[in-house]
Amino acid sequence: MKLMNAISNFLSKNRRNDSLEENLKKKLNDFCEYQKQVRSNLLHDIRTPLLNIKLSVDMMKSILRRNNTGNNSNDNIEIFSKYYKTVINEIRQINLHIDHIIYLEKNPLEDLNLNLKKENLKKTLKFILEKFSNLYSDENRHFEFYYEIKDEEHMIDKDKISRMINNLLSNASKYTDEGRIILKAYENTANIYISVEDTGFGIPADKIDDILQRFSQAEDDNQKPGIGIGLHITQELVKVLSGKMTVSSELGKGSCFTLEFPKVNNS
Repeated sequence: MKLMNAISNFLSKNRRNDSLEENLKKKLNDFCEYQKQVRSNLLHDIRTPLLNIKLSVDMMKSILRRNNTGNNSNDNIEIFSKYYKTVINEIRQINLHIDHIIYLEKNPLEDLNLNLKKENLKKTLKFILEKFSNLYSDENRHFEFYYEIKDEEHMIDKDKISRMINNLLSNASKYTDEGRIILKAYENTANIYISVEDTGFGIPADKIDDILQRFSQAEDDNQKPGIGIGLHITQELVKVLSGKMTVSSELGKGSCFTLEFPKVNNS
């Protein structure tokens, strides 16, 4: 209901622009179809980690029972640790799906508007990275942050930048079992650049263009469960900032996704 009211109000203010109205109708139809497909995929993708969690917890309970009978072997501890890690990894996967569900509830017309305010870009990026570091850091994987921009405060659309960085870090976390995930912000005279680099599986050269399409994933031995919308969303959002996203990747060595958008006068 909120979505339809928003569309009605938006169109009533722009009745004279038939072209805009047709574009908005098409956007709405595409978004509704997109919601149906995503919901179907999400239901399937969430069932798998929930089943894995149940099986792992059942096995952990069995090990605890054996330990209570005095069988405290190192083998039991190692097996328990393995199932514990499975539970943690599957919970992380569910968190990613929940992020996608939250995005589905967003009004698609919001993406048409640029909401620029003076914000602390450094703190915004650091806060997001710390969230992922707390969730995904372990003995084999760690996160790094580099801020190489003179000023911390900039005129930015904080919501859109946060969503883009969340998508990129989610993607990096999913495909980097061990190594580094680096969030870096830097600048030149005209533009701000924000990159997420990882030492994960990498993307086959012939699949880089494909993964930017909605519902697409790189089809290889390292493919993970998911619906393939995060990168597409990010690419669309950076266009609203009059920017672009570039991708570089080498199979087996990792990937780097870079957002580039123009600076806006802080005055």
